[in-house]
Amino acid sequence: MKEQQSQLKVLTNTFMKACIQFTLFLTLLLSSCASKKAIPAYDSGPVYSLPIQAVGLKEAIEQADKEGKNILLNVGASWCLPCKIMAKEVLSLAEVQDYIQGNYIYYYCDAEKANGPMITELYHISSVPTLILLDRKGTEFKRNQGAMGRSELMKFIKVEH
Repeated sequence: MKEQQSQLKVLTNTFMKACIQFTLFLTLLLSSCASKKAIPAYDSGPVYSLPIQAVGLKEAIEQADKEGKNILLNVGASWCLPCKIMAKEVLSLAEVQDYIQGNYIYYYCDAEKANGPMITELYHISSVPTLILLDRKGTEFKRNQGAMGRSELMKFIKVEH
C-alpha cells in the first residue's frame, strides 16, 4: 500500500510539473499571438497592390461585361500575413500588374469587412488568400487557395476562357 502511495505521489508530481510547463507554454504562445506588432516589412501599406477597379462586386461584373474582360477576385484579410507577402512580393511586380490590368477587372475584397462576408459565403471561401477567376457574368471558372509566387500566379491567370 505504501509503495502504491509513493508511486501515486511521483505520478502526481510529474503530472503537476507537466501541467505547469504546459500552462507556461500556452501563456507564452498566446501572449506572442496577442501582440499587435506585425513583421516590420509587411506592417505598412494596403493588403493589395493593384488599384481596385470597382467599388463592389456588382460594379466589377458590370465593368467586366462592358470591357469584355474576366474578373480576378482576390479575397484576403488585414491580418493575413500570406496575403501581405503576396501583395508586396508578387502583386506589386510590374509584369504581374501589367498582365492583370490588361486582361482582368481586379477586385480585392477583405473577407471580414464591408461586403466581404457576403462574397465569402457566395463563393464558399474557407481560407485566405483565395484568388478566383470569374467570367464576365460573375461565374467562377478557376480558383486558388493560398499564396502563390510570381510564376504560379502568372500560370494561374494566363488562361483562355
